[in-house]
Amino acid sequence: MDPLKEAWKNAGNNTKSTAEMKEMLKENKHPVLRKIRIQMIVEIVGFTAFGLVFYDFFDGHKKPLYVIIILVASLLLVIFHNLIGYFNTKRSARGDNLRVSLEKYEQELKTFALISILSRVIYTAGTIIYFAWPFYIKLWPMLLLLALVVAQVIIVARLWRNRIRAIDATVESLKEGE
Repeated sequence: MDPLKEAWKNAGNNTKSTAEMKEMLKENKHPVLRKIRIQMIVEIVGFTAFGLVFYDFFDGHKKPLYVIIILVASLLLVIFHNLIGYFNTKRSARGDNLRVSLEKYEQELKTFALISILSRVIYTAGTIIYFAWPFYIKLWPMLLLLALVVAQVIIVARLWRNRIRAIDATVESLKEGE
């Protein structure tokens, strides 16, 4: 009767075995990691393209040097942060115990997510400073820009929270399998 009860409890669960999960992580084919890498590649290409053309396309020669430095520094921060994240997602699970390895990776991902959100805010602030430089901005447009930054933080935070939850679900399924 035990095998029948076990089959009933697991009906509809598409849980992967530990060996299958370990193989996915060794080959870096975990769906969450793949989505993170795709996002980072798109962002790196986009930020790099913007960094290459902003001076010519957006009248960089008319801006003070320190405004250009603020924009370039914020761009480089986001690009380097994404490069570090890209290479970290390509690392396979380390150690013999997959669960412990994933728990460690989950903690690293939480730290990376926080830094990702902060670097995005710094980049947005640098971009606003660059484009709004010679203008006096009234209160309502400034509040609108602030609302856009807050909305961006909320969206990015939710995205990272969902990714971390997916990794956490994998860790929990491994705990149940032990």
